[in-house]
Amino acid sequence: MRHETRDSLHRWRGTGNPGPAAIGIVLTDAQGKEIEALGEAIGSATNNEAEYRALLRGLEHAAAHGAEEIVIRSDSELLARQLNGAYRVRAENLKALHAQAQRALAHFKRVSVQHIPREKNARADALANGALDGRPPTTARRPLLVIVTGAPCAGKTTLARRIAREFQLPLVTKDDIKESLFETLGWKDREWSKKLGRATMELLFYFAESQLAAGRSLIVESNFHKDLATERFRALRDKFACVPLQIVLQADGAVLTQRYRSRSQAGTRHPGHVDDLMPDDELATVLARDYGTMEIGGETLEIDTSDFGKVDCAALLAAIENRLEALGLKATR
Repeated sequence: MRHETRDSLHRWRGTGNPGPAAIGIVLTDAQGKEIEALGEAIGSATNNEAEYRALLRGLEHAAAHGAEEIVIRSDSELLARQLNGAYRVRAENLKALHAQAQRALAHFKRVSVQHIPREKNARADALANGALDGRPPTTARRPLLVIVTGAPCAGKTTLARRIAREFQLPLVTKDDIKESLFETLGWKDREWSKKLGRATMELLFYFAESQLAAGRSLIVESNFHKDLATERFRALRDKFACVPLQIVLQADGAVLTQRYRSRSQAGTRHPGHVDDLMPDDELATVLARDYGTMEIGGETLEIDTSDFGKVDCAALLAAIENRLEALGLKATR
């Protein structure tokens, strides 16, 4: 059995070294699937002591899971080089910890120690920060990333808002961001709307990343183009070990076209979208894009919204509640 452990050094409050310290550990299997994650405060320690304490805690948990081979991925260059024999251990306060680590490593058949940049250790980093914020020592739970997608006028925003209200989850929607940009930067024609649309998607993923980095579940809503968004969601999944849940809304093309034109005539959307300037051929192209299930793992719920009256919202909410509870997350309704 092969496992990986990722450890994170502590975060400081105030000044001084030593100071208040916490560690973050993520344990995965050989395929990168998260097995366990832990963040805990360890009292006062120097940064290097905290790095070794994180390592020892990770090795303890890996052994408990029956690991025989282990890859240690740490954002501490000092720890990695000392374990690999490139650096001598000169500091008196580290010698005992280093010896303890060597004894723990001897129980594994094969060991690899890798130094990684801190930005690739964000999950463990967030766990350490959370522990320093006063949360009690606990095994961290993987956040749920609810992705509501589908063609324009499929009912995404309405449904996403209801899910957010029911479960008190943060909601990031493409139109909310874009309309904020319209109010700040103004609006004019289709090209300007498209330009702000591209900026909007960058902001949407930025906001999603900031929530996941803090270990929070959330909902993101947009007409995510399968070919363009798949890799970005895979990157979020891999970086933060979140669990994706895709809710894909589908509807008949003629129904979507009629809704789009009716919405434009009703003037219910921000004028910056300039929906009335969308030519028929471009609208047909937009509605025909592939907004289907992305290959990002997790589960997918497909819902036909051609007739909103036939959508079983109660069953959908129950399914989401079950997934939150399966992850050990509080399903507030």
